[in-house]
This record gives sequence, structure tokens and C-alpha cells, in this order.
Amino acid sequence: MTDSIIHRGPDDEGHEYFQNCFLGFRRLAIVDLSKDGHQPMYSDTKNECIVFNGEIYGYRDLKKEISEYTFKSNTDTEVILALYQKYGSELPKHLNGMFSVAIWDEEKQQLFCVRDRFGEKPFYYATGKNSEFIFASEIKAILATGLVDKELNDEAVSHFLRHSYINGHQSIYKNIKVLPPASQLVYKNGEIEISQYWNLPAEELNITENDAIQKFKSLVDKSVEKQLIADVKVGAFLSGGLDSGTLVALSSRYNSNLTTLGFEYQGEWNEMPEARSISQKYNTNHKEVSLKDEEIPNLLVELLKKLDEPLADTAILATYTICEEAAKNMTVVITGNAGDELFGGYKWYQKEKEILDKGSANPSFLTFYKIGSTASEKIGFRKGQNYFLDKIFRAKFPDIVSYQKEKVHSNFTKKETALLLKSNTEYEHLYDFPLDKTNLNTPMKWISPILFREIIW
Repeated sequence: MTDSIIHRGPDDEGHEYFQNCFLGFRRLAIVDLSKDGHQPMYSDTKNECIVFNGEIYGYRDLKKEISEYTFKSNTDTEVILALYQKYGSELPKHLNGMFSVAIWDEEKQQLFCVRDRFGEKPFYYATGKNSEFIFASEIKAILATGLVDKELNDEAVSHFLRHSYINGHQSIYKNIKVLPPASQLVYKNGEIEISQYWNLPAEELNITENDAIQKFKSLVDKSVEKQLIADVKVGAFLSGGLDSGTLVALSSRYNSNLTTLGFEYQGEWNEMPEARSISQKYNTNHKEVSLKDEEIPNLLVELLKKLDEPLADTAILATYTICEEAAKNMTVVITGNAGDELFGGYKWYQKEKEILDKGSANPSFLTFYKIGSTASEKIGFRKGQNYFLDKIFRAKFPDIVSYQKEKVHSNFTKKETALLLKSNTEYEHLYDFPLDKTNLNTPMKWISPILFREIIW
């Protein structure tokens, strides 16, 4: 299993065996580069053993609050162990950061798992052919056991065909599940128990616009300062937009040798002139990458090998290219991810209310349906007999056919359907930001200061 995800942690590998549990880990060293950060890691009592992917913000302050624990390292990993000893299942309430955690409790003979509030770090799990509980950060690691069948999840495929991505609460395989964001899992005596430990509060803040602006500035600055703690080289993605530009400006206060990296698009989408201006103002070491048309076919082949699940987003080409370049010299990269989603930066958020009463539709399915019909003619079906595809769809994906009939043929303009597509799918995916998927198998960690817990609520 760990061999299949060596790209996630090229710095170290570890395994620990118990009578009823086996833990394995691949480490990408960020804080405390010594052997003290080796995982799986035991607690001071040797009763608990942890594997942990992610970062806990402000862990040094938390460490001061647990005087009764005997620390042997300067890692946030050991702080989690100490907090688990003190708080048990209440552990998640004391963690601020991005994380997937699994702790084997030898005394209780149970595995305690938890995932961060916004799903920044992945957590997949499955039940093996012999009733084993198997978990990992990537699907390929679970499949590497040979204990889980690669049976497609029809519901996930249906969702992908409608929305162009896999729902963050399930995987493309029927037998491989996803631990939802803000959830914890306990495996004991062959039983799996999942519960949600956090929800967005519903109450409104009684605050003026000016006070909100000042508070937001203060919190983003605090977030950047806390997340820049690393014993490796840190860089930042700089697109030229508001989110990344703001984070570069703040990061330059705490890192005088900041490297920024941008992707140069062709035509009107190119924001590199703005990025260069920001870089010049804050004195960063700025680099740019681009992608030629003739490079795309080979790049797509590479991507197919790295992606565990289908993803219909052409931006993945730019993302992969910039990640490959960043990984040559950086271990941690700051991104402006989640800014548009959380603060309504996309146009469709602003327009949604104007057309909400008309229902919803999805033009991406229309595109798929049109391609499918054309393809049927090319592979030998006579014109007028494309009903063959309809029969396949009705049998395999009945909800898509129902969706197409009820939604797509509604009375919408093209602009309205496009806006509703964006609105519906983005809101559904709003509180799930799997950054580990986005960096595409590069040995590098993304951090998104905008997803700081205190900023969200």
C-alpha cells in the first residue's frame, strides 16, 4: 500500500504491526525534519499509535496547554496524540488545521479516525473481502491490497455525467467510501460508526461592514502567519487575481525570500502582467510556466496514470504543469483556493437568485448527450436510430434520463442554464476542498489560508 503512494511522502516510510491492526505511512517532512517526526508515531505511554496527514495550526500553543504529557519531538503529530489522551473522542474540537488522522488505541482495541472540517485532506476507506477495514489517502493504495473489487459506483458515474466531477462524499468505486469533511469514524469489533463533529453555525453576526473588513484583514494575516511555519522552502501560486495577490502581500511580511509561480494563459485569460506587478511590488522571486498545444496529448496520458477518478476540468492541465514546476524547488505552496467559493467571487453566485424560481438545468449533460448521439452514428448506427444509447442510459443510469427529461427541456435561456449549473454544483461542493487531489501526486503540500477556521465562523 505505501509503495503505491511513494509520491506523497518521499522522505521517510514507516510501518507498525499490532495483533489487530497494521499502520503504514509515507512522510513528506515539513516541520521537524529529524527522525523524531517518523510515523507511525507512538504516544508517551505506547498505548496509542498515530498516522497523520496534514498540519495543525498553532500546535505550539496547544503544546503548552498539555503539561502532563512527556513530549519527545517538536511535531504537531505528537500534539495530536497528547490531545487524544486528554480529550478522547472530543479531540476534533481542539484541532485547527487541515488533517486526516487515524489513531490505534491498543487498550480500547479501536481505531479512531477524523477528517478536517473542509475536507482539505482526503480519507478513503473500504471493507475488504475478508471483512478487513482498510483506509488510505488515495484510492490506489486501497486497490493495491487486492482485497477490494474495482466495481463502478453507478451513482458516482451518474453524478459525474451530470456535473463533470465526482461528488466529494463518494468515490468512483462502489466498495470504496469517503469519510465526509467534519466527520469522525470509530472502527471497533468489526463495526464502523461515523458521526459529524461540526456544522456551520446558522446564526448571523451583528457586525458593521467596516468592522467586518478589519476583522477579516486581521484573521487572514493571522492565518498566513500560522501556516507559514515550516522548516522547508515555501512558495506561493500567483495568478494576478485578488485572492493570490492578497496572500502574497501578507506572506512577504513573514518570508523575505518568497518565490512566486504563475501560469501564463494565452489571450484574454492571461493575468501574468498583473502577477508581475504584484511580484515587483513585494520583491518576490517570480517564475512563470506555460503549456504548448503540442504538449497536451502527452500530458493527458500522464494525468490518466495519476488520477484515481475522472475529472472533466481542463484547468487540470495548467494545475498539473505548475505543480510539476513548483515541486522542483518548493515543499509548501500557498494558494488562494476557496476565496471565490466562500465570498461569492463567481458571477453565477450573484445571478442565481434572479433565476432560482425557474428550477435548474445542466448544459454539461446536454454536451455529453450530443457527443454520445454523434458517436453512435460514427460507430455504425444509422441516422435516426440513436435510441440505442437511450436504452443503455435508461437501464444503467435511470436518474440521468429522468434528470434530462425534467430539467434539460425546461424553458431556460442558454445563459440561465449555465448560471444554474455553476450555482447548483458549486454550492453542493462548497465545503469540500480536497487540496491533496489538486496537487496531482507531486511531493508538495498546498496550504489555503482562507480556509482558516476562525475566518469561516
